[in-house]
Amino acid sequence: MSNGDYDVFVAAGDPSYIDQTNNFDIEGWIVNDPDGEDNFDEYSLTVTVSDGRLTFQPAAGASNSKICFIEITSAP
Repeated sequence: MSNGDYDVFVAAGDPSYIDQTNNFDIEGWIVNDPDGEDNFDEYSLTVTVSDGRLTFQPAAGASNSKICFIEITSAP
């Protein structure tokens, strides 16, 4: 991945279960599940990559997080 700004869209959750809290650390930006255990959550943010890779990991308070998909595009 090239260094630069990227728009990131994340869909997380499970249609059959509400047993997750989807908190993520995306390139140092923390996104927290606004309503706790429910079926789905969506996050949209712009991050800056400076080391050639976009880092994505569970954040504090995450529990059984489930990623549906991640869309990454170059920011204008």
